[in-house]
Amino acid sequence: MPIMLGKNLKKGIMAGPSQGHPFQAGADLYILWLNRKVPSGERFTDEDIENVEAMIHFCDRESVKRTIDVLTEVLLKWKED
Repeated sequence: MPIMLGKNLKKGIMAGPSQGHPFQAGADLYILWLNRKVPSGERFTDEDIENVEAMIHFCDRESVKRTIDVLTEVLLKWKED
């Protein structure tokens, strides 16, 4: 499910089941650079991906939950502009 992030950046995220080693379970989250501007919150296609900036591998559900908890804390403390 690729989704555009940010304002005035050609950057997005995409997550799904891990495509790595056959014995490796879990999910991967990709932070991507796009080759065109996509409105924030809109979906993009594989053809829009310029390159991968980073990949985060989650080996279990607890890892995903802890990451969500950390990001939720950041969001709650973020001061609106």
